[in-house]
This record gives sequence, structure tokens and C-alpha cells, in this order.
Amino acid sequence: MDESEVFAFFEKRINLLDALVITGGEPTLYTHELTTFCRRFKERFPKILLKIDTNGSHPEMLKELADVSDYCAMDFKSYDYQSFSQINLSTIEQSLQKLKLFSDFEVRMTLFPEYVTFDIFKKMINVVKFNGIRKITLQQYRPLDNNEKIYEKQVIEGWFNRLSEKQIEVLYRGF
Repeated sequence: MDESEVFAFFEKRINLLDALVITGGEPTLYTHELTTFCRRFKERFPKILLKIDTNGSHPEMLKELADVSDYCAMDFKSYDYQSFSQINLSTIEQSLQKLKLFSDFEVRMTLFPEYVTFDIFKKMINVVKFNGIRKITLQQYRPLDNNEKIYEKQVIEGWFNRLSEKQIEVLYRGF
């Protein structure tokens, strides 16, 4: 969408809309164009909240976006990204650090059994805690077909109960 279309859309609905969510694909791939758009949006609509969704692949962009966005949601997909991405854990950790620059944020873990086993989950929790994050959102994986396995909420709660000393607040979504 063109910037003028977005602005016109919000102008027509100024009393109906309270937020804009920029999601993807991965929006931080648009680098400074995204930051510029966010600045102009907040200047024009200062009362409308602005949320960024990201996979954490561009920590330098998160630093820039923290100044012009109200909220950031970052997906932490696995401890080992090598099987499905070129992102490395160091980049994810840098992004976790940058998240704390936002006035509000969340770290989301979608529990896809192929990428997140109990051992991997423990490692992910350690990374989150090491980077100063004290709240996470666990999301149920939505299978693409009926043959795919998913975790039951009780299994995930059991995992987390075994890690209760981690002192991390957990929210659940989609269970």
C-alpha cells in the first residue's frame, strides 16, 4: 500500500481505529523506509498506537523503531535457526536486547514441534532470561494439515512448571 492510501484510510476512520500493526513478511527489511513511514504516521496520528511485528532478524532496525513505535512483538522461533533460516542466535539475542528500548513489547514463541522440543524450549527460556526478558507469550502452532502434530496445553504447562525457577511470566495464546 502507498503511504497516502494508509493515511487516507486512517483519516476516514479516525474515530474508529486505535492502532496500526505493521507486520509481514518481515517489515524491518524495508529499513529506513519503514522508520520514515512510522515517523510520519505518528506525526499525523499521534493518538493512534503503532505496533511492529518482527522475526528479530534486524536488531539495528529495532533500535530505530523503538523511538517511533508504541509496541513490538518479536517471534523467537527456535534455539537453532540453521534448519530453516540464515538468522543466527547472536542476531536474535541482539534483537532481544533492543526490544527493551520499546515502551512495551512481547516475545512470542510458537511451539512448532519440529523446531521446539522440550530440550530446545529449555535453551530458549535460558536465552530469554539471560537477555533480561521476564515475560513471554507461548503460542499454539496451527497445523497446515491434519497430519501435523501439535502440543496440548497441559504438556506445555508441564514443561513450564518444571522450569518454574526461571521467574518468567508466561501468557498462553491459541490453546
